Amino acid sequence: MKPFLLFTTALICTTSIALWFYPAKNPSPAGDAMTAQGRADYEFQRLAGPDGKIPEHIREKELAFSATLPNDAAIRALNPDARGAMQ
Repeated sequence: MKPFLLFTTALICTTSIALWFYPAKNPSPAGDAMTAQGRADYEFQRLAGPDGKIPEHIREKELAFSATLPNDAAIRALNPDARGAMQ
């Protein structure tokens, strides 16, 4: 049992030291989000379709869709006895 504990302790120590000196690289394909270019790449990848382009008039389509969603007044009308943060 003692050799196992000694081996486990040594393994944990060497792993933590290796991670301290050699941290993992950022696996994000968008690049470093801390830079302006990295943030722009991230936003483009988030908004782009499967063809790699941002769809035409996407903002207008987004606003049209959001107009169809229920608002707070409609939700309160469903349950007038709601308790909690909604006032």
